[in-house]
Amino acid sequence: MEGIWDDSFKECSCGEKFESETAFLKRTQSIGVMSASGYMPHDLELRNCNSCMTTLTRRVARMVASSGASAISQAQA
Repeated sequence: MEGIWDDSFKECSCGEKFESETAFLKRTQSIGVMSASGYMPHDLELRNCNSCMTTLTRRVARMVASSGASAISQAQA
């Protein structure tokens, strides 16, 4: 019987599979980082799939925001 899970790092709803985190970073475009304080011990990086522009996330180390900072900070190019 085939397994439900595969070894992909992440899969988009369009069917695009990212075999590793490196492949994910190369084939997606960064939007920014969303603070998830109060919900989880890390923040979420938002990235768009290059194939269909669906927004995907990955866990990243918590960013310390200054007072008055936006919940989503624009990623540096």
